[in-house]
Amino acid sequence: MSSLDTVTVKDQPVATFFDAKDVAYLLGVSKKALDQMFRNGALEGERRGSTWRTGAQALNDFLLHDEHSPKLAMMRKQVRMELKLA
Repeated sequence: MSSLDTVTVKDQPVATFFDAKDVAYLLGVSKKALDQMFRNGALEGERRGSTWRTGAQALNDFLLHDEHSPKLAMMRKQVRMELKLA
């Protein structure tokens, strides 16, 4: 699996997934902290073998919520701009 996967149906993209390493980098958290976010449901994701991945929509939804840590709140706008979700 590459760090960014796009699922297609009849040659049309329907979903984009990010691997945990890239999500941790974008959010500015450790992989261990990100794993905990996946386990406690703060960020929606799916386990693929020994690693997690999350969809672009789930990441966008996560970034839109205000109840996350102040560090993440400060980075939210920058990450959304990098992902062109703003």
